[in-house]
Amino acid sequence: RRVHGAPDVPEGESRWGAGLYFSESPWEAAQYSNSFACAVGQAGLTAVLCVQVAVGVGAERWDHDTSLKKAPKGYDSVRGMPADLEHPSATLVAPEWVVYNADAALPTQLVLFKTNATGLCPRCGVGLFPKERPIITLKSNRFCTRKCARIYLAALKRVRKLVNRMPDDLDDPSFASYWEPTDSKETAQLIDLWPGSIEAAMVMAEVRKTMPNVQVSKIYRVQNSFLFKKYYEELQRVRKKNSNNGNEKLLFHGTSGTDPSEIYDTEDGFDWRFSSWGMWGTGSYFAQNASYSNNYAFCEPTGHRTMFLAKVIAGDTALMNPDDSLKRPPLKSEQLQIDYWDEAAKPEKKSAARLAANSIKRSKKNQSKLKIKHDRYDSCSGFTGGSRVFIVYSTPKAYPAYLI
Repeated sequence: RRVHGAPDVPEGESRWGAGLYFSESPWEAAQYSNSFACAVGQAGLTAVLCVQVAVGVGAERWDHDTSLKKAPKGYDSVRGMPADLEHPSATLVAPEWVVYNADAALPTQLVLFKTNATGLCPRCGVGLFPKERPIITLKSNRFCTRKCARIYLAALKRVRKLVNRMPDDLDDPSFASYWEPTDSKETAQLIDLWPGSIEAAMVMAEVRKTMPNVQVSKIYRVQNSFLFKKYYEELQRVRKKNSNNGNEKLLFHGTSGTDPSEIYDTEDGFDWRFSSWGMWGTGSYFAQNASYSNNYAFCEPTGHRTMFLAKVIAGDTALMNPDDSLKRPPLKSEQLQIDYWDEAAKPEKKSAARLAANSIKRSKKNQSKLKIKHDRYDSCSGFTGGSRVFIVYSTPKAYPAYLI
């Protein structure tokens, strides 16, 4: 038994091609229904069909294939799978079934209803009824139970780690482990993330840490194989230099008057050579806080503002006061000074045990580092405008992971 809404979906936009779509969740099906008015019901009611579906042997699919006109060879239907820890880019909350023969579906009931649900739980797809059951709110998301909240937030943490830290042994150094394959032969592609996916939720969580009330229209994953290969090769070099620690970070970047396509659809990406003057010299600047980069966001003709969430190889970072004469990071032999004059720069209070543990950890790392006579830091960092910022002076050290 499956539930079916009545969507008006343009041709070519269905996830698994031209078929009949059925969901195991009535709430999911209701998202594709319009208000219904006829002799058997009242205006304003939502209509869904309860259907018996002969699904046979279903082919499980996480990635979309809009070219399908029949089930894959050896299968009778397609089963669209929801996002999980191994498939964070999947776009479903609840499983869907797709059949490509109308005779396989038998409508049995027409259900007309009104609901006071205020939304859906992002983890299980169950309707949220604040008058009947308390709603759990965590990190700008609302859940039906604490169990759903715990599982979902654990998934967000896992996806962030998957995106933020690249493995040492990628099968293809020009293809990130969290990307999805496409048939396009273009070097650079923008993949529109479904708002309900775990991956999109992870990006939104990063934005809302400092911009809780922002309305995000679109999130695109940037898949540029040429830029990513250069980034990955640089990451391997920095890891070799710093005891296998690339110190990768997810940071924000606003492009001011530069069209974002001049960064994600080029061979150079964040080209620091075209940067204007900055407090830490001529380099590419990235911020920990989205609210800081929002001041430098590119303004689209439509009125939307856009910025990047970038992967940055911070490596061994020089935490220092501003120095506008810099064109590369300072030597490690130099004595650097940092004044905590910015609100965001106030140092975290740590216990004596924690400080001792950190000292031992640093000494062990230093023992296994490569010895270079005139060794320089990999990046610079400081505090300004209520945010910590990182500056890199080498093009491959940053990759535009998401366009927001």
